[in-house]
Amino acid sequence: MRHSLELRVAAEGDVTDAPEVAGAEQLGIDPARLAILLDRVGLEVESGRWPSAQLAVARQGRLAAFRSWGASWPRYLVQSVGRPLVASALWRLMGQGRIELATRVADVVPEFATNGKEVVTVEQVLTHTAAFPFAPLGYPKMTDRDARLAAMAKWRLDYEPGTQLQFHLTSAAWVIAELVERLSGRPLPEYLRQEIAEPLGLGFELGVPVDRQVATTAPMVCTDGDGAEVDP
Repeated sequence: MRHSLELRVAAEGDVTDAPEVAGAEQLGIDPARLAILLDRVGLEVESGRWPSAQLAVARQGRLAAFRSWGASWPRYLVQSVGRPLVASALWRLMGQGRIELATRVADVVPEFATNGKEVVTVEQVLTHTAAFPFAPLGYPKMTDRDARLAAMAKWRLDYEPGTQLQFHLTSAAWVIAELVERLSGRPLPEYLRQEIAEPLGLGFELGVPVDRQVATTAPMVCTDGDGAEVDP
């Protein structure tokens, strides 16, 4: 919800401009189970396992709970939790008849048609059965479109597409982003904001500039206790 992403948190338990929270029972939510959830998240922060946390529970467009623990921030990087949001851009284009599940990626992105990948379909990319789960695309190459396309051209298949389900960690979402840009003429963050987020009244944002991240986004930290620096 938009309000939950625009909060400013001064200290633990001190939330400014907090959105209105309705009673759990009023929204048909079991208050005892909701309390268990909130207590569990709080325990993770209090024990030191997590540096901070922020949680919103909503039903029927209304908040049943909004809590912050630790040194909370207005924004958090959601990592792979955001993959359905990325996929929603293609769902939108499918609804407009611009692309189909059976469409081959290479028919839209010719640079992708190398090393046997010309048979890979949109459906296989969306369902993590596209057969290039270990294809590398890391920082800083991922921040440059030409470098991304060059990386895609080098990727090779690990098995026959459509025969195995395996999480495509650093590859599938970038293919989706390129498909969206080719079909819409807009970069994925812009397309998602204009076609998905704003019409639905959502407040998520992709592509936040680094200088804004420093001031508004929770820093990523390793939680396994070894003090390692997080890979950007």
